[in-house]
Amino acid sequence: MKAKQFLWIDLAGFCNGMVLYAPVAILVRLNKGVSLSWFFYLQAILSFLIFLLEIPSGILTDKIGYKKSLILNQILLCLCKLIFLIGFGVTFFLLETIIEAIAATFSSGTIDAYIHSFCDSDNDLYTQEKAKFIAFGSTGFIVSTILFSLLYKQIEINGLIFVSLIFSIIGLIFLFISPNEIQVIENGENPVNKIKLIEIVKNLNSNLLVFLILNSLIGLSFIINFMYILKIASAGLSEELITPIILIYTAG
Repeated sequence: MKAKQFLWIDLAGFCNGMVLYAPVAILVRLNKGVSLSWFFYLQAILSFLIFLLEIPSGILTDKIGYKKSLILNQILLCLCKLIFLIGFGVTFFLLETIIEAIAATFSSGTIDAYIHSFCDSDNDLYTQEKAKFIAFGSTGFIVSTILFSLLYKQIEINGLIFVSLIFSIIGLIFLFISPNEIQVIENGENPVNKIKLIEIVKNLNSNLLVFLILNSLIGLSFIINFMYILKIASAGLSEELITPIILIYTAG
């Protein structure tokens, strides 16, 4: 029975990994009226907003529950892909950045808590299921990267964005189907969901340091990847050459 409980969230993770335009996301923005300097401004705005909104989104998640927060996250991701499909210019992509930041805060830690709620304090089961969820997402990413090289010339970039949007909508359906989290009530309170705002504020400095370090490392890997993409594009080489680079990064 437990395996079925985790199935829908795993499938949603696979769908979220299916971003077929991810290998050329920077080129999409550049071709849609965003300068290279503005691209990096938007990345900085994204990081700042994610940090700024972590606490408010956590409080809201406590009120509405894990599943509803994940559904809200998925709806926002669908909106991001829709903007990628029809948007043009800095204004549209600034809006996309804001929506993406809000979406990220609603998924941050929420998936872990959602999976943990079904594990009856069984840490081994939680570790196993969390690893399986990550594997589903990674598989989706690898499949989408391979499909990019196969479909890019056939359906072009807007076609890839459209297919990615369809996968996000399918992921949303899987989340609607998934069961509600299990809540353990003690003394009228839910000990898993309850957030102590004062404790968060006390630990804010250490959390900020960890966040900045991790975000810098992640951002560095993205920048290196983007530089490779720009080099390939400026050299007039085929965008399909990006696929092996992405796969090597993923394998690493």
